Amino acid sequence: PDNGFVAARQWQVQRAIQFARRIGGAPLLIHCHGGISLCTALAWIIIYDGLRDTLNAVSRAYTIVKAIRPCLNPNPHVLQLGINCLYTDPNQRVRLFRQFQAFLPLPS
Repeated sequence: PDNGFVAARQWQVQRAIQFARRIGGAPLLIHCHGGISLCTALAWIIIYDGLRDTLNAVSRAYTIVKAIRPCLNPNPHVLQLGINCLYTDPNQRVRLFRQFQAFLPLPS
């Protein structure tokens, strides 16, 4: 908040997912201040949502986002919010977040 930025909230991520579902396969532009963290996490969640009933959905969605935005560094907070929007079962949320985490860079 000191620099004018605040963390994403679950309702915001939920609205983005709902909007993406409404427009279906139409082109969608997602952008944030830097174009590296928040928007890549949101894009990953939205693409995953469309693929989630397919084999290796997390990996496939990541590959798509990485091809579009190679310098991605998805925000783990936004990923968790997105997972929470998609699933209610706590065990399923934990398992899925671990799958997403496997693609995140290790903290330095």
